[in-house]
Amino acid sequence: DALPISGELANLAALGMPCWLKGDQDWPDLAIAKGESLLVEHSPDPWTPWIHFAIARAHAAKLSFAYPGGRAESAMTPLTPAAMNQERRAAIQHFQDFVRMMPQAPEAVFAWDEQWRLATMLPPSQLQFDCGCE
Repeated sequence: DALPISGELANLAALGMPCWLKGDQDWPDLAIAKGESLLVEHSPDPWTPWIHFAIARAHAAKLSFAYPGGRAESAMTPLTPAAMNQERRAAIQHFQDFVRMMPQAPEAVFAWDEQWRLATMLPPSQLQFDCGCE
């Protein structure tokens, strides 16, 4: 059965608040796993595009940390070139899904620009999507 709307909103909010996600993985991996789980568990609804947006941002953040100067203080596992390409493709796909579903949303401009940057092999924009409570 579908979650009550309050449960669905709480899950979506958790994707944007890495401190709320608990687990043994790095926070982008937790956000990606949670978002992918929500996409599988629930039928498409008005919140689905926002789940795609959050997953895309987590993939892009993970990719940005792999670049020189991306996050020197990070203890995150370094990415191989193949893993970087995988993160890039996943971010592009989820940004495209968001733009397709929510073309009129103000965030669609950012999502379109970001997927274009990634598709042209540029590094992701600096994303303010991090856990500030560590």
